[in-house]
Amino acid sequence: MKLNKKIIMGGAQFGMKYGIANKTGEISSKKLNQILNYAANNKMTLIDTATSYDKSLKKIFEVTQKKRLKKKFRVIIKVNDLSSLQFIEFEKLFLHFDVYCIMAHSSEIFLTKTFQKKIKLLRKIFKFKIGVSIYENKELEKLKQFYNMINIIQIPYNIINFKNFDDKIFHRLKKNKIELHARSIFYQGVLLMNENKVKKLFKKFSINFIRLKSLSKINKIDLNFLCIKFVQNQNFFDKWVFGFDSLRQLKEIVKNINSKKKIPDKILDYVKKTDLSSNLPDPRNF
Repeated sequence: MKLNKKIIMGGAQFGMKYGIANKTGEISSKKLNQILNYAANNKMTLIDTATSYDKSLKKIFEVTQKKRLKKKFRVIIKVNDLSSLQFIEFEKLFLHFDVYCIMAHSSEIFLTKTFQKKIKLLRKIFKFKIGVSIYENKELEKLKQFYNMINIIQIPYNIINFKNFDDKIFHRLKKNKIELHARSIFYQGVLLMNENKVKKLFKKFSINFIRLKSLSKINKIDLNFLCIKFVQNQNFFDKWVFGFDSLRQLKEIVKNINSKKKIPDKILDYVKKTDLSSNLPDPRNF
């Protein structure tokens, strides 16, 4: 259960149909209650959500108000609308939730003087960590001068795109005591889709995807396990954000996180030698 504490539950699906591979739509309040009860019993306490995730915050609040779940969870709240940083709105967030981190939903938002001025002022009144969610390696250089202000950075990191990021920068961030979270571990679900669907949606990218999936089948390794273990093995990440559509999927994530099984060397060699990110679709365009 020690590793479970590093799992962050992605809350987008709690309030909307999120992710290109989502087949079940928004998670119902009844199912969310089951999920959070399971999470509480298995030492998972963090939920990643956003003011833009439709009903996510509202449903998390309603479900967690039950006596057994109250005070069990902390939330990371991404903001892309500065109006949510107005004092009255912000005070409401802290009345409703145990806020772990307020995170700019992009580096563009974080780098605005308005955001920085407001967030600094609010942190003097409320206790929370300041974070920023990024998409590309070059954004980390732009944020360099603000490392003393940033507590957490979320990075889209997975078995396909990892070569797009500079490990040296990650180690520099760790030296600055910045907490690193890996997100998009399944590339918003693309890496768990069947070959025909990927080929239909992303024809050029599908060639690399099918090769990876074929190699995992030959080595009798589930692609879900492969995606999780690959990121888990990168020691610069403090926590991992996982999106899921059901309790079954969350249980599978927990099982793989705690598995002592290793990725075969043949697969690791292939991944290291191959440019799997060629023709990679940008999830911002999904």
